[in-house]
Order: sequence, then structure tokens, then C-alpha cells
Amino acid sequence: MESRFNNCIAIGVQDMRSTAEAMVRQFGGAITEQQSDWIEVTTGPYRFYFVEDGTTDIAFSVNCQKSNVTAFIDGLAEDGFAVDEAISHRVGETFVRDKNRILININETD
Repeated sequence: MESRFNNCIAIGVQDMRSTAEAMVRQFGGAITEQQSDWIEVTTGPYRFYFVEDGTTDIAFSVNCQKSNVTAFIDGLAEDGFAVDEAISHRVGETFVRDKNRILININETD
């Protein structure tokens, strides 16, 4: 299986509750899940995760089979991506950035 973007987009905001509620009011969908540090809004084919992590980053998510993660990250490095150690450590998942600071979460799948 090749690595592909999925339908999840995380956005760092100052107030996840008010942001999520405004998005639902203005664009439809629903709050479908929440934890202490994020709220998921599902609308159309997308799942937005509003997070209060002290950043205003937008992070896209890519599915990658666990058995291919190392090779995938090595290939990304050849194109100038680097693991963002601070975010990866804080969240417990692998995040990479390209030279333009685009943030991508590597979602490991079976």
C-alpha cells in the first residue's frame, strides 16, 4: 500500500470549543468526538481536529503501513522533510515538516 493523504486535518487554535462550535454553525457537520486536548468536527468527507497546543499549525495526515514507515520517512528526507521531534514527542505520533514548514502527521496503519 502506498502512503496517501487521509481526510483528517488538525488545526492549532486558541479556543477549540468556540472554534468547533462556530464551524458547525457556519458550515454544518457535527462535533463527533472530543478529548481534553482536541475536538473533532466531521463535515462532509473531512474530519477537522481543533487543538489547543500553543501553535497555529495546520497538520495534514497521511496513512502509512507500519511496516513501511521507516522507508517512507527516509524517502521524505530525500525531498527535504525532517521529523519534528518536539511535536512528535509531545503527541506520541510522528510528524514531519518540509522546508516550507508544512506539517504532516504520519498515521501508522496495519
